[in-house]
Amino acid sequence: MGRPPSRINKLAFPKVWREIEAYHEKHWEIRLRPAANLIGYFLYPVGWHWTEFRPLTEDDKMPYEQVARETSRQGLPLKRPIRQPALKRWQAGRTYRLYAATEYLEKLFVREGLKYFSHSVRNPGLRNRDARTVTRSLNRSDFSKIRVLDSTVGRLTSEQFDLTVDAMGLVSLLIEATETRGAPNKHNLLEVERWCRDHIERNTELLKETAKPKATLINAASDWQGETYPEPAGPDQIRPIVDKLLREYDCEE
Repeated sequence: MGRPPSRINKLAFPKVWREIEAYHEKHWEIRLRPAANLIGYFLYPVGWHWTEFRPLTEDDKMPYEQVARETSRQGLPLKRPIRQPALKRWQAGRTYRLYAATEYLEKLFVREGLKYFSHSVRNPGLRNRDARTVTRSLNRSDFSKIRVLDSTVGRLTSEQFDLTVDAMGLVSLLIEATETRGAPNKHNLLEVERWCRDHIERNTELLKETAKPKATLINAASDWQGETYPEPAGPDQIRPIVDKLLREYDCEE
């Protein structure tokens, strides 16, 4: 598609992204739920559960979602807990990621970086939500109210614009946004992040027994790396990961 091959290799899990890219070369028009999921997977490669936005139609389901989710797991659980406070943390992280993906999508629309297709204006109050002739043009302010699951935008309660987006364009934008500078990291920091997420999301015994989750998680992850690899990631590499995750899961000290 006219880009240096090294850029996609810099993404987390390039094999999955090649599958995504190949699929959307043929299926290039998608609703907002698949679009938001692609963004979420780009932003949180080992944190995106693919359940942040539930599918409402068959068109919302993409065939690569399961392999992407399994790759994200890194062999660790990726399930919704059923008890507090683990459930509270899981929900806080889900809300954080959902908002971030939606905001990213909004910025792409507002900055006219993503091609979209507006099909109709619908009135939710009408029986069966019948389509009606468009009575005004879509404008930038409409994107401040994105309904990902319905694949609509619009501030007015009586008017909603049905949108689909150019999936090929979105995938290309995400690949091009990948940072390529710097030497390759000798540590698998995505694996470290997934290990830390697992403990936070499930509120394991490791975190139940401490009032200082930051220091506990950094030290425990460092010890786990030391037991697993001959050249482990140390506290200096792990600390930024833990800081980011504690903000995401709303459990900062």
